[in-house]
Amino acid sequence: MPSPAGVDLCAYPSPECPSGLSWSPLTGDLAGECVAEDAPLVDASPGATSFAVGFVSSWMIGSDAISLSNAQWVRVANKGAQPLDLSGARIVNVVSNAPGVIVTAEWNPVTTVLEPERSAGALSAAASSLIVGGGFVNEPAQTTSDDLVTLSARFPQAWTLVDVEITIEINDARSTLPVRLYKGGPGTGSFYAVDSAMKAVSVAR
Repeated sequence: MPSPAGVDLCAYPSPECPSGLSWSPLTGDLAGECVAEDAPLVDASPGATSFAVGFVSSWMIGSDAISLSNAQWVRVANKGAQPLDLSGARIVNVVSNAPGVIVTAEWNPVTTVLEPERSAGALSAAASSLIVGGGFVNEPAQTTSDDLVTLSARFPQAWTLVDVEITIEINDARSTLPVRLYKGGPGTGSFYAVDSAMKAVSVAR
């Protein structure tokens, strides 16, 4: 969302802030500060690219797990007035606050062109419960077979929490997804569970 730094930055829900949001811990001097209640929103012109992304924002991972890989955790909804071509979408940046944890994200090849007020993206049962059941993406699904983004991570033996920001670009608009990975109890292999979701909205200006 627009920030005092002059660029779009991520904000997390924060019940302690009057606006309900605080700036991401990866935003430099603004990290942890409350977003102003009168922070500007961006309005779309009729022909602008506009989309919403419902995604799993928090992952609880078994303490014995050494890796994670999941491609069914993102759903994109077309909020614009024109069809939204997902075939040229890409990941433009992945930022982590833990150098010892290797985190990657890859936009998978798809050919879907989303009609206005329709959504796409395959979701696991747990992700669907959070994203669709939680009301983060209400638009009817045009297709549920596209694995849009593969999130992968490899963990060292000693780690507790990692904050990651993944920036997606579709046409001329970008959206940054803040994701948290944390050690959450007993588990082996690649066991993990999802426990919260968020919605990021992007409008080209």
